[in-house]
Amino acid sequence: MEQKSITQSLRALWATLTMPIEALWRRKYTRHHILFGVAVFIFGVFALVAFLSLPPQKFPRYVIVNLETGMSVPDAVRHLEEAHVVRSSGLLNFILAIFHKDEYIQAGEYRFDKALSVGEIASAITSGTYVVPPTRVLIPEGLVGAQIVKILQDTFLYDEAPRLSAEPFDEHIGYLFPDTYYIPRDYTEEDFIQLMLRTYENKVGPLRPAMAASGLTEDEVIIIASIIEREGSTVESKRRIAGIILNRLNMGMALQVDASFYYLFGKASSELTKADLAFDSPYNTYLYKGLPPTAISNPGLDSIEAVLDPIESKDFFYLTAPDGVFYYAETFAEHKRNKARHLP
Repeated sequence: MEQKSITQSLRALWATLTMPIEALWRRKYTRHHILFGVAVFIFGVFALVAFLSLPPQKFPRYVIVNLETGMSVPDAVRHLEEAHVVRSSGLLNFILAIFHKDEYIQAGEYRFDKALSVGEIASAITSGTYVVPPTRVLIPEGLVGAQIVKILQDTFLYDEAPRLSAEPFDEHIGYLFPDTYYIPRDYTEEDFIQLMLRTYENKVGPLRPAMAASGLTEDEVIIIASIIEREGSTVESKRRIAGIILNRLNMGMALQVDASFYYLFGKASSELTKADLAFDSPYNTYLYKGLPPTAISNPGLDSIEAVLDPIESKDFFYLTAPDGVFYYAETFAEHKRNKARHLP
């Protein structure tokens, strides 16, 4: 009986809603039905909007949701719906169009620490709230590929990802500029290499006129800079050593620098053996005259500038005492005396 009454009421409501408006308003009884129907409709809309505004049950708390640079608004909104950040991409689009029409979606990696309503999500993605800041990575001067890779692995903890390889880094040795970098979490090995190469171009590019004036090629400048990056410690010592290396090159002498053995074996001067010194390699500057085939580290700006502005002298020899003091000599006899006095 109750079901029959409800059915009759719904039929009556439908009949009144489909009658011409003028006729409806002429009948007091039907006006009540219209108002009731409108109220039900409005309530239903509000209820639907309220439901769609709620966070989804699978809202991704503490999970990275990436809105990539260059994403269109529809693509970004669709991605948020697929990631269960919002229930309705349509409602989010509507809120963005009405309440944030003069704002832009901020690209970045978002990590939400709590479930948010669709309105809060709209505010978050247009203000950049909840964007995870890029990771700070310091790459010191004088490193080789394996050392850079270790820093990246220790920083980003690539335990569950394929291990990085040093080889792609060493293919560009000398030109991977040491600096402080801020790296998004999704950066690949190649992305980081390209970033370091661009930084080199920005920092070193303005020095190319000075390179041309020096009579050296850019490769030669970088190779010498990579040596003095390992051999010197201060701007003055680097400029002085640069002058000595150029003197030896001009005289056709072997460079005899220990830094190249660090590149070959990862050994400091005090760790070298006679076998190391006799190792046959074009990077062995005791056996082979001239410069090594490539840079032996990634030098910083001070070392590159030192090659372009060396301290001129008649010196051909130098050594570093255990206390870090440099001693320079014009003759081998003087150099031997310095070794006897200042080295253990």
